[in-house]
Amino acid sequence: MELAKRIRIEETTIYNWKNNRSKPKVYLLPKIIKFLKYVPFELANETIGDKIFAYRKEHGLSRRKLAKLLYVDQTTIRDCERNKHNPSKKMLVKISNILTINPFLNCKKNAITNSHIITVEN
Repeated sequence: MELAKRIRIEETTIYNWKNNRSKPKVYLLPKIIKFLKYVPFELANETIGDKIFAYRKEHGLSRRKLAKLLYVDQTTIRDCERNKHNPSKKMLVKISNILTINPFLNCKKNAITNSHIITVEN
């Protein structure tokens, strides 16, 4: 199988994915998405937690890696994804900077200083 060769895994692994015996590891998801040219799973995109989860999966980041980038505990990421914890404004800014996405912040460019002004949407 071409996918197995391209992402350097055994064909039996793909067989197990197809038959719901196992799920792909997070770090393989970007390679799978690139190969297929679409996201092969449905992701909710309604809440901040959904957006964090979707981005993390699409980019192959584990909770631990994202937590290290944000200087928080991985349980904080888990709780945000499960909508049990609402990120602070400070954390939202960190998230938008680290993830290079802007799902919950307004970002306007200041014409005078040529810098970005970030404000949290209500």
